[in-house]
Amino acid sequence: MPNLNPDVTDDRTKIVSLFKAKIGEFLPPIKHNNGYMIVIIKDKIFPSEEQFRNMYNDLVSKYSSQKSQELESDYYDKERKKYQIVDNFYYVFKLQDFFKQTEE
Repeated sequence: MPNLNPDVTDDRTKIVSLFKAKIGEFLPPIKHNNGYMIVIIKDKIFPSEEQFRNMYNDLVSKYSSQKSQELESDYYDKERKKYQIVDNFYYVFKLQDFFKQTEE
């Protein structure tokens, strides 16, 4: 499946057409990096309200966890800039590898 971005108007139109299509319907070809994709709707699953309720807690948990990680990362980035801390984590490991190779 090509990457469809719901924030892009043309992609949003394609996504809407996928959901509005009927079973057995062919959709216009969708262009992506490797050429075109032809879509036929073979089956549809109609979710129930209970399924949405069951998924809600999982989605909230995933979203809040992701946002929490982003906020933490932003906070530490600002603090590093504020105190002029340079993260040399990968550089240190490269040096260690270099010294190991020169000793052998």
